[in-house]
Amino acid sequence: MKKYLNLFFYVILVNFAHGQNSAIQNGDDSFEYFMFKDAIKYYEEALITASPKTEAYILTRLAECHMYSFQYKKAETYFSKLIKLGDGKAQPQSYLDYGNILKVNGKYEEAKEQFKYYMTLVKGDEYASFLNRSVSWAIQNRDSSRNYQISATDLDVSGQSVGFDFMHQGLVYAHGRNKNQQNSMTIFDLDYAAMKDSLHFLADERYLEEINFIANESSPSTTKDGSVLFFSANAVKTGKDGEIKKKQGVVASGDGVSNLQIYFAAFENGRYRNPVALSINNKQYNFTHPCITADGNVLFFASDMPGGLGGLDIYKTIKQPDGNWSQPINLGPKVNTIENDMYPYICNGNLYYSSKGINGYGGYDIYVNVLDKNLNSYNQSKNIGKPINSERDDISLISRDGGISGYFASNRGIDDGDDKVYYFVDKDILKDIIPNNLPIAGRAIIEPQQTLSKYRPQPNRINTDSIVQTTKIEADVFLLNRVFEHVIFNFNEYQITSTARIGLDSVISALKSNLKLKVLVTAHADARGSKMYNKTLSEKRAKSAKLYLIANGISAKRIISVSKGEEQLLNNCDDKARCTYAEHAMNRRVELKLIK
Repeated sequence: MKKYLNLFFYVILVNFAHGQNSAIQNGDDSFEYFMFKDAIKYYEEALITASPKTEAYILTRLAECHMYSFQYKKAETYFSKLIKLGDGKAQPQSYLDYGNILKVNGKYEEAKEQFKYYMTLVKGDEYASFLNRSVSWAIQNRDSSRNYQISATDLDVSGQSVGFDFMHQGLVYAHGRNKNQQNSMTIFDLDYAAMKDSLHFLADERYLEEINFIANESSPSTTKDGSVLFFSANAVKTGKDGEIKKKQGVVASGDGVSNLQIYFAAFENGRYRNPVALSINNKQYNFTHPCITADGNVLFFASDMPGGLGGLDIYKTIKQPDGNWSQPINLGPKVNTIENDMYPYICNGNLYYSSKGINGYGGYDIYVNVLDKNLNSYNQSKNIGKPINSERDDISLISRDGGISGYFASNRGIDDGDDKVYYFVDKDILKDIIPNNLPIAGRAIIEPQQTLSKYRPQPNRINTDSIVQTTKIEADVFLLNRVFEHVIFNFNEYQITSTARIGLDSVISALKSNLKLKVLVTAHADARGSKMYNKTLSEKRAKSAKLYLIANGISAKRIISVSKGEEQLLNNCDDKARCTYAEHAMNRRVELKLIK
């Protein structure tokens, strides 16, 4: 009898061991193909019956899966269990990874302890020394913050954000709403979202229907006039069911991997059509995160091609007279680091990008580098600070007004691995425009810009709170003859910026609250340039404002537009005067007034 019992228990043990090994192998297969959700399921199954020989390995894999899935709190839990097993069980790399996870969870002092301990195990590791310095910087600067208002938008990226840009009257963006049902892998596509206001968007697929790659499209960037769209696309490494192949003749490599490449597509007959691979691409390496300058002549991007400082570096390429692109130029050590440097964005000569390789608050932070007239870096990049940056990953900042307002993505405040897109406004710059008692987004009427007040009579002050709360009160009592916030334009430009929408959105709200009213749009220019040119420029500004109002539901019959050129300057900045940029900016405006 005892013999049979021993045999019975032996069979059970063998089955347990086989089941555990099978779960680990399935987890390893999924991990190898970046299918981390599936891998987590298998490793958790294996952990239930883990032996002393396999426990550390399984905990390491679970921690890494959650780390690569941007689920940092869960990653911390598994790293903590792993580290408690002690040296010999936990590999030195795990102490370094654990420190990074603690940092992105805001536990700076605990992270510093892990980095220091790792350096006792691995001598002379320069990367660990950098991490130790970076967390010390975070401790010293943890309480410093700039006066930005940050608001979450409803733009649905459905996963990790992989880029967006301004386009037409909205944003072109990548989203992960379409998942591969066979292996739960997220596939990113490009779509357009029309802007209802600064925080709310309406999905609209019409522009991107023909950009139809089976696998990922990401990192869109358009020329200023929207005539050309640049973006990244690739095939993906897939599982045992076979590799995914791309349309447009781009296929996976022998092991199922196709690196990211940059494409461009022209806007024709209301659609972006016929994407073409950029000539500088090399299928052996990644070329991604394109950003085209306003004039369409310089393209910034990120690549892991040889010759960089490590990971992804930021490069630029210059369009040649024959239409080809120059050999890529690395932006050098004032921008690039040993870590990944990505999501370049150019605005008013500033390069914004995300990196882990410079002193920061957590994971990826956003940095700015002021470029010279040839778009070369000549000073070290600077962290743009909190609250845009946080302990988590903050990426892909875009702006049309030199960083006064714009959008960025972050996984702050959540631990499901997904990002949200946030709208930001520099309240210090706009404090003379926006009363303290009103939110920046979604408000009705606001007082005139105080920086302009000395150049014109002040309107009677009104209780803006009461207007926000009582939009149905008779409009001709509260609204007529009130001065709305001016729509201010960049120099020599007529496109509606994120900041410009503030005044326009206020007018839209008022017009929708009283259908009997109309709006008078009066456009102006500063004195630089000829009078004829400025007259034409102001006409374009009036047209842009009118089109924005129409796009947001205001009938063209309710809009009266007038163009004044440089005829009505608000100050003395005429052709003979020497004025600052800010003083000239006061005259680059569209004034909005409600009328019957």
